[in-house]
Amino acid sequence: MRNRRTRRIVLVLTAIAAFAVIAAACGPTLAPAPPGPMSPQSQQIVDSTNYLRGLGGWYFPTVDGNMQVNAQFAADRVAGQVGDSCSNLTGSLHSPELASWYPGVSSAENLACVPGCPPNGGDTIFGMWWNSPSHQANMMNGAYTYTGVATNCNGSVMIAVGQYRSG
Repeated sequence: MRNRRTRRIVLVLTAIAAFAVIAAACGPTLAPAPPGPMSPQSQQIVDSTNYLRGLGGWYFPTVDGNMQVNAQFAADRVAGQVGDSCSNLTGSLHSPELASWYPGVSSAENLACVPGCPPNGGDTIFGMWWNSPSHQANMMNGAYTYTGVATNCNGSVMIAVGQYRSG
């Protein structure tokens, strides 16, 4: 009798443990990190996006510190590659790591270049993205619940990277 009861308890505990492992695997794969400080230009982009999402009745995406780090890495890399001219910016400069940075979720990236390093560069870049249907779709996509935005001024051009992902 005792042996049978022990087997049942072990079986129930094994089933509970298996269910917990499966449930954990089905949950969100990427926990957001607290956001770090942003450049004024990056903050302009985030604020403008949130303002228009709010007008549309949509929630604001959470600024994820991990995504900020990745977006900054991408902006720094692109700023080094384009040199002193925005004409050197091509779509091939998008982050090839996007899928590995955000595995198992939907993600997108916006990339822009502005000559010089204007103090209102964030507003300029937001306007560029807003007037591009594919970039606007990334900013306003309700499936994207997390974002990271970063800029880099290399002395000649300002590069902005906006990354978006689902939860």
